[in-house]
Amino acid sequence: MFETTTGGLLMVQVRHVVSIYDEQGEVKLATAAGGVHVLKDVTVQRAAAIVSRAEDAAPVRGVQ
Repeated sequence: MFETTTGGLLMVQVRHVVSIYDEQGEVKLATAAGGVHVLKDVTVQRAAAIVSRAEDAAPVRGVQ
């Protein structure tokens, strides 16, 4: 979960995260649906670590 610069909270499924990047000093998270969200008070590295940890903790479905 991330806080956005508009004051809201962003919760996105890990598989929908396309990229996390810095654009002119703003950290942005892009989703598979085409949304781009400006994150508040977080670095690209920290945002990537949060997504990575969430991915590691998510149960794997459909693996036999």
